[in-house]
Amino acid sequence: MKFAAIGDIHSNLYALESVLADIAKKDVDFIICTGDSLGYSPFPNEVLHLLRKNHVLSIQGNYEKAVGNFEMICGCDYKEPRLIELAALSMEFTNKHISDENRNYIKNLPKHIRLHSEAFDILVVHGSPRRINEPLYEGSGELKEVLENMNENVLVCGHTHEAFYQQINGKHVINCGTVGKPVNGSIDATYTLIDIIGSTISVQLERISYDVEKAAKAIEENDELPDDFAQMLRQGTL
Repeated sequence: MKFAAIGDIHSNLYALESVLADIAKKDVDFIICTGDSLGYSPFPNEVLHLLRKNHVLSIQGNYEKAVGNFEMICGCDYKEPRLIELAALSMEFTNKHISDENRNYIKNLPKHIRLHSEAFDILVVHGSPRRINEPLYEGSGELKEVLENMNENVLVCGHTHEAFYQQINGKHVINCGTVGKPVNGSIDATYTLIDIIGSTISVQLERISYDVEKAAKAIEENDELPDDFAQMLRQGTL
């Protein structure tokens, strides 16, 4: 079993196109998406169309949950007033422009996916098995607690936008990073390749360059989105 895990695309069509083109060279069996396909960039419908066209197995992130249910709060749990305000603008734009068909599609996405191989039981979530918007950071106490209480021996997640692979007490946790909204100072898109052969699991964290300036200018040319979102892409920051 070999598959790619992508997530946190956040309507960044150009980053998604580059990532899918790279995955096409990797001979994977399928692609999963850990959610948060929407928000911040001007292409929510185009991103969802591309995911569906490529038969990506998708789950709800907090953005899909919120937009699917006409909510105005994204569930990002920001503390800074500036980030709360920007998230609200992102939600307003996405709610206004998403098609009825796509809203219905994301509303009915599952909240998790379970995969099985000979030696591994895999749980795919957005934030954590406990809560869709719970961030799990590498080495954190929350992560260790989640793994201790999880029946599966592999966890694939997203939400934090920070890719990592860690083994803790015989269990594997993989955060696939972010396709469309990096936060760690790098402007590249990230995703993960997971290759399972028998009782061996191999994980590769992939970093892909794309036309960041094209994506940023598409935001700046849209009168309904703040230029802050373009600068976030150029700088790789919140």
